[in-house]
Amino acid sequence: MRSTPPKILLPDGKIQLTDDGSRLLRDGKLYLDASGHLPIDPDASDRDPAQELAAVNGNWWIGLSTLHTLFTREHNSIVDRLHIEYPDKDGEWLFQKARLINAAMIARIHATEWTPALLQTPTLQYAMRGSWWGALGEAYFKAFGRPGHNELLSGIPSSAAEQYAAPYAITEEFTAVYRLHSLIPDDFSFRQHRDDKELLACTFQDLFAGGTTKVQHEIPFEDVLYSLGTSYPGAPVLHNYPNHLRRLPENIDQIKTDLAATDIVRDRERGVPRYCAFRRILRMTVPKTFPELTDNKQWQTELEEIYGDVESVDLLTGTLAETKPPGFAISDTAFRIFIVMAGRRIKSDRFLTDDYTPEVYTPVGIDWVEQNGFREVLLRHAPVLGPILADVRNTFFPWPRSVH
Repeated sequence: MRSTPPKILLPDGKIQLTDDGSRLLRDGKLYLDASGHLPIDPDASDRDPAQELAAVNGNWWIGLSTLHTLFTREHNSIVDRLHIEYPDKDGEWLFQKARLINAAMIARIHATEWTPALLQTPTLQYAMRGSWWGALGEAYFKAFGRPGHNELLSGIPSSAAEQYAAPYAITEEFTAVYRLHSLIPDDFSFRQHRDDKELLACTFQDLFAGGTTKVQHEIPFEDVLYSLGTSYPGAPVLHNYPNHLRRLPENIDQIKTDLAATDIVRDRERGVPRYCAFRRILRMTVPKTFPELTDNKQWQTELEEIYGDVESVDLLTGTLAETKPPGFAISDTAFRIFIVMAGRRIKSDRFLTDDYTPEVYTPVGIDWVEQNGFREVLLRHAPVLGPILADVRNTFFPWPRSVH
């Protein structure tokens, strides 16, 4: 959190800061530089003079930068649309409505596109999409609208908010299993969308903080999107942790941090139950031997050498080792927590339940949320990707590479 807002004036002197001082505004729009990228953080000179301005600078890398840039541009497109419909509204009103609409659209994309991409079974894809569209489905909604506020038939949005036993919060269990660092590769290749010609090869370490800014300004944004979209993520399994996250530099005496070890230590310090105990709490079956935990014979041997007793296996280690159900990118243990939180985060948010209305969002805003997915966002800001995405069923699947 910043102690003071950044001291920056736009060329015309018209500037407004968001509450946390992390974003620059003009007439309701988020500020981007002349090339359409995030501005440089003026307070980052003691860390990295090329660091982009954002609220999560400590963990900044090319993935965060690209998504922040994309949805900052989307925010500004929403402002443009609202301004046409409501020309008498001021910049603060436009900003707040656009932020609300953008956030709801991201929540829908996560629920109906990203999560189903990890769970390749018809039942779970139907269930995750049903959390937003209901049992009647997206096609029914787009043809006839939501028939009412029945969550089962019409989905969670516009149903009554529910806090259950406690106000919504990210639980310790969710924090413990939502460790997806293995998805990040160590090596990156940035290529032209036209012909797949390589423009830059680099490592993950080159893409931290200001290194990301350098790439964003050297490589056209549509090519950054294309390169990331055509690259496969790593699998969340043992022996697949990105090496560059195991050698993170620290300022004090240049001590290296092993984030993989840190994840394990954090769980132990916080009293998170070990793998078997965790599954018992979830009323799941518990492996009695290492072969029951994983069908990988090498891992069976390694786990036994390290832990001796299957009851001693750490939660994160177990979730990466366990044999997954067919079509799952994540373990069944992690999935049990994912699926509870996926619906809960929507159901407990008044802006996605009680206040998910045209009166709060405006009719234009509700329509924007319901009619736009990740494909539409990508094509609005990188229309040249249209031919590449034409036959992609889910834009969170790897995209086809251009033919030379």
